[in-house]
Amino acid sequence: MAAQADGSLWFKTLTVAGHWKRIGLLCEITTMAALGTDLFAVTVDSQLRWSAVPDFTADNPTMQWKTIGSAPSRTRALAAFQGKLYASTLDNALLWRDTIPG
Repeated sequence: MAAQADGSLWFKTLTVAGHWKRIGLLCEITTMAALGTDLFAVTVDSQLRWSAVPDFTADNPTMQWKTIGSAPSRTRALAAFQGKLYASTLDNALLWRDTIPG
């Protein structure tokens, strides 16, 4: 997945011939992470958002985002592993929390 400056979210299938398709909009994100069929994003105002990954075979797949809490301020990287979210900040902090998808 990729995000553009205008907040557009795009995905690409994992094939050599695949091409990027727009799947939604999430303005002012700083980072994203995926865990299974869940996608997490942190916004510039430190909101933690969640969405289920859409059906990519649909003609117009779209993301429905839900705020599920706050993220550490100045978060610049987000990772997900075994039910946990890990955030690193510009202040050199490494933090974790449980994932609670909607």
